[in-house]
Amino acid sequence: MIDFFDTSALVKHYVKEPGTAAVRKAVRARRPAVARVTHTELGATFARLQREGLIDLAARDALLDRIDGDFGTFEVVEWRAAVAGSARTLVCRHPLRALDAIQLASSLALGVRRVRFWCADPRLATAAVAEGLRTVQPA
Repeated sequence: MIDFFDTSALVKHYVKEPGTAAVRKAVRARRPAVARVTHTELGATFARLQREGLIDLAARDALLDRIDGDFGTFEVVEWRAAVAGSARTLVCRHPLRALDAIQLASSLALGVRRVRFWCADPRLATAAVAEGLRTVQPA
């Protein structure tokens, strides 16, 4: 079984919020899989948190450094033509934003029967279930 984390779930590994304990336990249990775009999305999330005054500049920079290190240990699904084509199909089939479709397409590239899809976004989770993925919504 592969645990694939979209950004809405993986951010809970770094920032304490509802669902953090479950995500941290799952990430420790086995090597997580993520889409390449998750690196940028996490960076954007940490930058937003800093701009909004929820974390300071030092905490933001420490989180950015941490994800750089973590991505060396994660299974990263790269942005390739097959993932792009699948994402385009998914946005026509489901009411998804582009980056959410990329997340879902990246997880599907690993094989439906092999993936448990971790996601805190209800719309994306609904699409994942419709595509046949086992879905975990950490809360």
